[in-house]
Amino acid sequence: MDVKGAVIAAKKWVADAFQSEGITNVGLEEIVLEPSDGVWQITIGFNRLWNSFRDSMDEMSGKRTGTRVYKIVTVKENDGTVVSIKNRDVD
Repeated sequence: MDVKGAVIAAKKWVADAFQSEGITNVGLEEIVLEPSDGVWQITIGFNRLWNSFRDSMDEMSGKRTGTRVYKIVTVKENDGTVVSIKNRDVD
């Protein structure tokens, strides 16, 4: 599986898995191939409604801003199977 196929598999999996949570702004953040393990480590970022907050400027504009969530999705290189997902901590 090439990198484009792995990214598509990871984004689809995240969209399906978190569908009931109303995630938005799903996007690719990082890609790492681990050739010794035969997997892609793909970081996908998104926003959740409950991670959003409002500040005084948001109140005036009606805009809601939020903290982005990052997940590392592990995809098998040989067949595109998603084998794990874990949090990607950002300092």
